[in-house]
Amino acid sequence: MVYTTATNGVIAFRAKGCGTATCSPLWGYVDPSSWTGFTAPAVANGTVYANASNPYTGDALYAFSTSGTKLWTAPLPDGYGGSVAAVTVANGVAYAGDTGDVEAYSASSGTPLWTLAGPNGSYGAWDTPVVVNGVLYATEWNGTPFSAYKLP
Repeated sequence: MVYTTATNGVIAFRAKGCGTATCSPLWGYVDPSSWTGFTAPAVANGTVYANASNPYTGDALYAFSTSGTKLWTAPLPDGYGGSVAAVTVANGVAYAGDTGDVEAYSASSGTPLWTLAGPNGSYGAWDTPVVVNGVLYATEWNGTPFSAYKLP
């Protein structure tokens, strides 16, 4: 399967045998608001995750089954539509970069776990947070290339 995003949704295609005449989506989710922009999806343990930005309804993290069922949606705490980064999933936690901070959610339920603001109060949402060997790496808007935080 190949998962991608369009302007206002998430789409799944068969990875093998997809030619011009045979490449119909297997499933797709289209947000009812035409203003929602989705990031590139992340796939982990049978779940597809995508961060979404909407200037009118606010930013949110979405989770779908690989068959296209929406499992949950978690509003990002900033409360407004801004800039979001693609999701990283590691050890049962979904990390979502949002304007000003990085949020951690339970990957299975969408329950918020914690929020991390940058040393100068702002993480850049343009780059996806990365987790390696129990350390979270995130870029910042203040010109610092990245910061590293040991995860609990």
